[in-house]
Amino acid sequence: MREPDKIPGVIAYAIVRSEDGSLIEKKGDSPFPLDEFVAFLGSGGEVIRDTLNLGSITYLRLLYQGQPIYIFSRDDEYIGLLCEPSVTPEMIFGEEEVVEKVEEKKAVELPKPLKAKLRQINAIFTEFSAEGKKAYWRDLLKKGVELLSHELASHIQITNDGIRFVSVPPEDQVEECSSALRSVIDFLVKKAVEEFGPSKARMKVQRVIESLR
Repeated sequence: MREPDKIPGVIAYAIVRSEDGSLIEKKGDSPFPLDEFVAFLGSGGEVIRDTLNLGSITYLRLLYQGQPIYIFSRDDEYIGLLCEPSVTPEMIFGEEEVVEKVEEKKAVELPKPLKAKLRQINAIFTEFSAEGKKAYWRDLLKKGVELLSHELASHIQITNDGIRFVSVPPEDQVEECSSALRSVIDFLVKKAVEEFGPSKARMKVQRVIESLR
């Protein structure tokens, strides 16, 4: 995406930490506390997305007295832009990125074993990064996928919310891919023990199990 102060038509913007909503940067004049608005809707939007299994969402768009407000996440931040009515998503993210995000929503029909592992990994990513440090866990997830063979890894893409399959492995590779994804899960759990300690990691894994029931 483009930096907020480089986008024509942005009236005001606020950047807050996703972990606690604290202000990182604020610029421009807003008729309401934009940073508090962004913190509230940013975290609330993620809860709604996860509860309803909406998958990857690029941004939220709301209207305030005819002026659009765009809210989206970047690493461990929520960013909110109060804009002139003429501002479009393409002006914020760039046309190629918007097209790419739309294409990401196209579903790939997966065999049940891979669908199950996909849900597990994304639930783990959501839970482990719930306290912030999304970029950290996304980097670990990327390293975990890189442990797979090049052929298997070529079917998988890292997203803002975990992973997705961009293509379906051949039928004779489904079992191998499912087993390989189990190794990614084990890798992430091992890192969680290092990051949170055994007790807290166990609690987080239990929450993941409960969320998948």
